[in-house]
Amino acid sequence: MRDIVYFDLETRHSAAEVGGWHNTAEMRLSVGVTYSTASGKYTIYSEEMVDDLIRQLSQADLVVGYKTTSISTMACSSVIRCGI
Repeated sequence: MRDIVYFDLETRHSAAEVGGWHNTAEMRLSVGVTYSTASGKYTIYSEEMVDDLIRQLSQADLVVGYKTTSISTMACSSVIRCGI
C-alpha cells in the first residue's frame, strides 16, 4: 500500500514578528501534523521532534501539503536543513 502523507506546519512567529516575509526562516516551527494513509494515524510533532517529522516525510511515497514550497519548508529549514 502506498503511503501518502498529508502534512501541515504552523509557525511559532508571524511575519510581522520576524521583520517581514523576507525573514520566514526565523518564524520557527510551532507544531507539525501529519496523516499517513498507510497507518491511518495522525501524528503531532513539536519543534523538538522535527527529526521524526522529516523522517516520516522523507519515507512517504507522496507528500501532500498546503504552501509546502514556501512558509512551511522555510520554517522547517530554520530548525534543521531538511531538503524537503
